[in-house]
Amino acid sequence: MLFVRMKNLGYRFKLASNVANHGAFDDVFLEYIDGKSRKKHIFLQLKSKLRQIRITKPQLLSVRGEFSLRKYYESYIKVKKNFNSGEEGLKMGGNIDESLFIIYTNIDVARDLKPNRVADIGEEEFLMTGGSVLQFNEEEHKAIYEHLKELPKHREFLSRFRIFYSQAKEKKMEGHIKPELQQNLKLSDSEIAFAYMYFIEFVQNWWSNLNYFLKDINSREHDLLEKTKEEVRKVRTAFVVNMLDQRKTELDDLNIKYEESATAHMEQIERHKALLIIAPGSSTTLTTAKIHQILSATKHIIVKLKQLILYKIEVMLAWKNMFDVLVLESDSSAEVPPDLFNELSGFLNDNVAEKKFIFISNSVDNTLQIRELRNTLHANFTEMYNL
Repeated sequence: MLFVRMKNLGYRFKLASNVANHGAFDDVFLEYIDGKSRKKHIFLQLKSKLRQIRITKPQLLSVRGEFSLRKYYESYIKVKKNFNSGEEGLKMGGNIDESLFIIYTNIDVARDLKPNRVADIGEEEFLMTGGSVLQFNEEEHKAIYEHLKELPKHREFLSRFRIFYSQAKEKKMEGHIKPELQQNLKLSDSEIAFAYMYFIEFVQNWWSNLNYFLKDINSREHDLLEKTKEEVRKVRTAFVVNMLDQRKTELDDLNIKYEESATAHMEQIERHKALLIIAPGSSTTLTTAKIHQILSATKHIIVKLKQLILYKIEVMLAWKNMFDVLVLESDSSAEVPPDLFNELSGFLNDNVAEKKFIFISNSVDNTLQIRELRNTLHANFTEMYNL
């Protein structure tokens, strides 16, 4: 989620996981340039719990344990010591004053830990998946400060330490990741499910290998979003190949056979690059079946208007490389995207004479589509009723 959110925010960043020398804050490391061109760092420790309900004050005050503040203090000091002298590739640069050290968890914190004042989440709000943030202050958390008082940098540590609590459980993270993928990849609702599946697989593979940073700009090999888009393209292509034959198969299964007199219309179809056929009533099936029979010896595809809107790139590519006639069937008042008919017109004008376009519409509720088609394909264009 963090990777795709940072991409959507447009930040320059790099992201790592299970980083050596980060102690208890090794789960996720983020370096980014904020809106004021300052280099900032976030060190995250993830705590996903199934049974535990909340973090308590005794847990924080314990000498050891999962939520021991002393343990996290020691890790903070370790990171600070190595801040600008880490191993090659993990040298952070910048100023540790611009860093946050965070426990990120799905569980709550005890009521006696929650301050009266509302925490100023600040720019790091991009980490939020619900819940809230606990930041200690000396006035309301005297026991915490008293417990750590012999540690020389305890105030400095506590000023940079946060607990992001009641964040989304792992099973709920899908609901936060999918919208981010949708924003970035601009996919249909049906395709986003495939995108999510592939994206999670790529992230898990990166998490396991850990041999490169995820960045705002990665090589194509390491750009998880580009790899996700490529896999979705493969799914789209496979789907479109099946879709191009689907309507013709449906019409064949109807076993409708017209007399040979129906082929008398073939001469009119051959004469025009663009043809509008208005079918009687609300159904276009019989008219489309007749056109399918007339074009039986011609390379043609039949797609619904809604399918073209969703898979325009693939359909246009198939029309260019595999078929001579595109039959577009519309039996509903689907809203036509701006410039769709302009693109079809441009394609016809730029290609050889063999490329033809037939639009079959019912005569009931497609007034707007028909008007747009007339206005766009006025050159070498004709209309026929009840072919």
